[in-house]
Amino acid sequence: MLKLDTPELNSDAGNMALSVSGDERAELEQYRHWIKNLADVCESASQGNLEARLLHVDVDGDLERAIRSINGLLDYTDAFVRESKASLTASANGKFFRKVLLRGMRGSFKQASEVINSAGDKMKHQAEEIEQAGVRRLEMADAFEKEVQGISTIVSAAATQLHATVQSLKEVTERASQETTDAVESVNQTSQNVNVVAESTVQLNHSIQEIDSRVKESTEVVQQAVNESEHAKEFMSGLVEATGGIGSAAKMIADIAKQTNLLALNATIEAARAGEAGAGFAVVASEVKVLAQDTAKATDHITDQIRHIQGIVDDAVSNISTVSSTIRKVDEISDSISTSISEQSQVISTIHQNVENAAEKTAQTTDSIQNVSATADETSHSTRDLLCAANDISQQSESLNSAVNQFLATIRSN
Repeated sequence: MLKLDTPELNSDAGNMALSVSGDERAELEQYRHWIKNLADVCESASQGNLEARLLHVDVDGDLERAIRSINGLLDYTDAFVRESKASLTASANGKFFRKVLLRGMRGSFKQASEVINSAGDKMKHQAEEIEQAGVRRLEMADAFEKEVQGISTIVSAAATQLHATVQSLKEVTERASQETTDAVESVNQTSQNVNVVAESTVQLNHSIQEIDSRVKESTEVVQQAVNESEHAKEFMSGLVEATGGIGSAAKMIADIAKQTNLLALNATIEAARAGEAGAGFAVVASEVKVLAQDTAKATDHITDQIRHIQGIVDDAVSNISTVSSTIRKVDEISDSISTSISEQSQVISTIHQNVENAAEKTAQTTDSIQNVSATADETSHSTRDLLCAANDISQQSESLNSAVNQFLATIRSN
C-alpha cells in the first residue's frame, strides 16, 4: 500500500510542483488532508470507537463519495451496535419488547437485526415457557408438599398411635404373663391341696368302713344280748325252782355286761377316730358303757341275793325287762348308726371321685395356663419387635419430612 506522506511521494510531489499549477497544488493538499483524516477515523473505528466521523466535507468526486460512505458505514455500524446492545440488554433483563429498529437498516445489518429480533422472540417464548414451567413447578411443589405432608402426618399419627397401642399391648402382655405365672403357682398349690384332700378322703373312707365293720359287730353282739335277755325272761318264770339256773344266768349276764362294756369302749375309741361323724355314736357308746356297768352291778347284786331270790323275783324280772328294752334301743341305735355310716361312706366316695375329677381338671388347667403363659411370652417378644418397628417408622417419617423440605426448598430457590 502506498502511503501519501512517504519521502518518495513527497519527492515526487516536489518534482510535480515544478510542473503543476497553483490550483492543482491546492487540490493535492486537500486530498492529502482528507486521506489522513480518513485513515485516522478508520483506525479509531478499528479500535472500537464508532463515534468518530469525517465532518465538514469540502471535496467532491470519488473522495467525497468515499468519505460519505465511510461515515454511512460508521453510522450503520454504530446504530446496529447500539440497537443490538439495547435489545440484548433488555432481553437479558427479561424485557423482550425492546427490538432492534429496522428502519434505515440495510443489507447485512438489516438481516443481522432481523436475526437478533427473531432470537429475541424465541428467547421471549422460551422465557415464557420457563416462567410457566417455574409456575407449574411451584404448583407441583406445593401440591407435592401438601400431599407428602398429608401422608407424612397420617404416617406420623399412625406411628404415634401404633406406638401407644403397642406400648399398651406390651403392658397388658406383661401383666398377663405375670398373672399367668401367679395363676400357675396358685393352680399348683390348689393341685397339691386337692391331692391332700383326695388322700384324706381315702383315709377317712377306710376309717368309716372300719367303724361300719365295728358297728356291725356291735349290732350282732347287741342282737345276741337281746336274744339272751329274752331267754332270761323265759327262764325267770322258773327262777324259784331253778335257783342254780338263775346263778348261771346271772353269771352269763355279767359276762355279757363285760363284753358290752368292752364293745362300748371300742365303739368310743372308733367314734373318737371318726371325729364329728362319730360324735353321736360316742354318746350312745358311753350310754351303753354305763348300762353295761349298771348291768354288772345288778348281776352282782343278783348273785348276792340268790338266797332271797324268791323275794326279789319280780324286781329281777323288771330289771331284765329294762335291760332287754335298753338293749333293743341300743340295737336300733346301732342300726341307725350303721345306716348313717353307710350313707357317709357313699358321700365320701362321691367326694373322693369329685376330688379326683377336680385334680384331673386342675392338671388340665395347669397345662392350659402354661400354654397361655408361653403364648403371652411370645406375644411380649412380638410387641417388643413391633414397638421397635413403630419407632423406626416414626424416625423414617421425620427423615422423609426433612428430605422433602430440603427438596422443595431447592426447587423453589431455582
